[in-house]
Formats: sequence, structure tokens, C-alpha cells
Amino acid sequence: MNEKYEYEMFRARTELLQRQEAAREQARQAAAAARGDEGRGGRRGFGFGFGARR
Repeated sequence: MNEKYEYEMFRARTELLQRQEAAREQARQAAAAARGDEGRGGRRGFGFGFGARR
């Protein structure tokens, strides 16, 4: 009886986390674009290469 509620909470929390992650990534890309870091590479390697760039 309680499982449906727990699942809904889990789903909502996961969705929120994903949204925050997406917003953070977008902000990072905007900052990188403003600095001119990711000029030629574009969006191809985003998600992998950004750790090595720092």
C-alpha cells in the first residue's frame, strides 16, 4: 500500500536531480562559450572532456 507512494517520491527526486544536472551542464557550457573554451569542439565531446580541461 505504501510502495506506490515511495515509488512516486523516488521518481520525483530522480527527476529533480536530472533537471538540476541538466541546468548545471547548461550553465557550464554557457560559461565555457563565454570564455571561448569550446570553440572548435562544439558539443561533440561534452560530458567527457570537461574534467580534463580543468
